[in-house]
Amino acid sequence: MLILAGVCVSILLLGVVIISVIGVLLLKANLSGHYIKWNLDWGRYLGSGILAVQIEIFNAIYSWVAMRMTEEENHKTQSQFDQSLIMKTFIFQFVNSYNLLIYIAFFKTNVEGCIVYEDDGTWALVNGASCLGELRIQLAFIFILHTIRRLA
Repeated sequence: MLILAGVCVSILLLGVVIISVIGVLLLKANLSGHYIKWNLDWGRYLGSGILAVQIEIFNAIYSWVAMRMTEEENHKTQSQFDQSLIMKTFIFQFVNSYNLLIYIAFFKTNVEGCIVYEDDGTWALVNGASCLGELRIQLAFIFILHTIRRLA
């Protein structure tokens, strides 16, 4: 019964992650192109930074939740405890950490289009355009924030 409760809590938290990612993506889309200074789109960078922080926060929260859930399951051996904790943590952190990157890399160009900047400083959302620039920015924010968190 406790295992079923743990699965339900995990699914609920994954739903919260996906909804928050969608919300921040909408915010990022609204900010992109509106805060350009020194030839940089600060709205796009702000959205990427918020998404990177959100990934770290949800990973930290779920690490604590997964530990409490696994302790309550009362496994007979340390090996069973470790396997349960690893499975919970791996599935959640995989979805939390990579759902956004998979969306940008494979789906964004066909769903909403990618931002293309012209030489005159204007921009447009273009379906079929490459989103590698946005993917590069998002990965940079995630890696930098993750490294800072690990060093602190």
